[in-house]
Amino acid sequence: MKLTRCIPLFAGAVALVITTTTHASSTSTPAKSSTSTTSSAHAAKSAAPVKSAAVPSHAAVSSTPTDENFAAVRQSLEQSRHNLRGYHWKETVVVRHNGEDKSTLMNSCVYDASGKLVRTPEPVPANAQMNGVHGAAPTAEKAEVQAYEHSAVALMRSYVPPDPARLRKAWQAGRMTTDVIEAGHRVKLSFKDYEKPGDEMVVEVNPQSHEVLNVAVNSFLATARDAVTMNVDMASLPDGTSYPARVRLDTPARQMGLTVTNTDYQKKTS
Repeated sequence: MKLTRCIPLFAGAVALVITTTTHASSTSTPAKSSTSTTSSAHAAKSAAPVKSAAVPSHAAVSSTPTDENFAAVRQSLEQSRHNLRGYHWKETVVVRHNGEDKSTLMNSCVYDASGKLVRTPEPVPANAQMNGVHGAAPTAEKAEVQAYEHSAVALMRSYVPPDPARLRKAWQAGRMTTDVIEAGHRVKLSFKDYEKPGDEMVVEVNPQSHEVLNVAVNSFLATARDAVTMNVDMASLPDGTSYPARVRLDTPARQMGLTVTNTDYQKKTS
């Protein structure tokens, strides 16, 4: 459809839903009656606003986008990844255990000339280095917190930000579905087996502004018993570059989790 190709990011999925519902309404219209009463009723029904056939809020439908639409998704993500090479920023990681903040890690982040993201540790206030670790044997808890921090942070970084190449792999394998959450305002792309067998990544987008609103992940650590949920609040810099402003990761079985915030984005001076 020519119109679909002209619509910005993800609007194709929305157009497909509206076209499908409108077609269903048309095919269900009864044939014209010979009586004037039936003709009048039919005319009134035909004159009803198109919005009456639109997808209601929170309705969902699955479909596969065209090559052009998916290329736009990848291009948006790749452009943001490229733009971030011109910035430096601060990353703060806070580990929780039994509802208390236990450890804080701070990094200065910047991409080097080869395009590799380099994280340089920064001094952390003494009261935040292993805050809340008390008891007769704090060493055991400290070791547990540090081991969890290592594995959970590594897992988080394998999902955030989304990798366009992995999204494409899932799409090509038919492991992606498109759901319309709010017509014209929210479209949700769900990717199965993104990083691990049985996991899922869900990307919410505003098809009008092309803004990535949220990323959610269901995954696990070493085994499926250590199920992990991630929720990523996305934000945009003045030039439109998308970045993960806040990531919350939880591992309920361990009563542990972590929060990662990215702040103080500044343009590189050289």
